[in-house]
Amino acid sequence: MRLATRSACALLGVVSACAGDLPAYNEVHGLRVLAVSATPPWVPAGQPSALATLVAGAEDATYRWRWCPVPTRADDGHACPVEAQADLPSLALGEGPEAKLPAFTQDALRRLCALQGQATCEAAEVEIALTVAAAGDQIEARRTVTLMAASEPGPTNPEIVEVELRTEALQTALSTAGLALPASAEAQLRLEAAGATEGAMTVSWFVTGGELAFARTRPEPTGPENTWTLPDQPGLARLYVVLRTAEGGTTWRTFEVEVEAP
Repeated sequence: MRLATRSACALLGVVSACAGDLPAYNEVHGLRVLAVSATPPWVPAGQPSALATLVAGAEDATYRWRWCPVPTRADDGHACPVEAQADLPSLALGEGPEAKLPAFTQDALRRLCALQGQATCEAAEVEIALTVAAAGDQIEARRTVTLMAASEPGPTNPEIVEVELRTEALQTALSTAGLALPASAEAQLRLEAAGATEGAMTVSWFVTGGELAFARTRPEPTGPENTWTLPDQPGLARLYVVLRTAEGGTTWRTFEVEVEAP
C-alpha cells in the first residue's frame, strides 16, 4: 500500500524525509492513515471486496473512496487518467470509514484487462484511493487490489492472534479494554500471527507517546520483537499494530494504555 500525504510531503509513512522537524515514522500525531485493508485482497471472479481503514486522529473526519482501472502517476497527482466506463462499476465507492469494491463480471474483467493493455486476462490490479479530511487537514492513501478471473480463493488477510506485553511486574495479553502502567515503564511486545506463510509477514508499530525500539519487525514466536518505553508523563497512550503479508493482506489492532505517575 502507498500512503500519500498532505501536499507538502510525498509518501509520509513510507518515506519520512520531507522536513527535519517531522516526527519519526512510528510516532502518531494528528491525522494519519496507518493502513487500508481489502477483504479479500485477491478477489475471486464475481465477488466483492470490503474496504476498511485504520486512521488516527480522525474525530469528525470525512471519507471519500474511489478506484481507478489503470495505474496512476505521482507526477500527475495520482489523478485517474480514465473516465467512468459504462461497462465497469462506478469509480466512486462511498463516503464512510468503510466501502466496498463491487463484484466484477467476466465481461467487466476482460474490459479492465483491455484498458490495462493485457493480451490475456488471468488477473488485474486496480488502485483504491482514499481521501480522509478532518479539522482542515487532508490525507490520501492508496493500495492495490487484485481481481482474479478464477473463482477459487486467493491469498487472504492474516490474523493477529495476540499481542503480548511484558514488564518487570506484569505479563499480559493486550486487549482493547485498556491497561494501566507506570510512566517511563519499559514494555516488551510480542505478536502472535496466523494466516500467512512463515516469514512473509511484516509488523508495523505506531504509538501516540513514548518510544519504540523498532518501527517494523517480523512476527517472532520465540521472544519479544519490540520494546515500548512509555511516556514519562501521565495520560492516555495508544498503540497501533498493523500486520501485512507479502501478498497484500492487511489487518490491525489498536490498544490503549493509561500511563500513571510512577
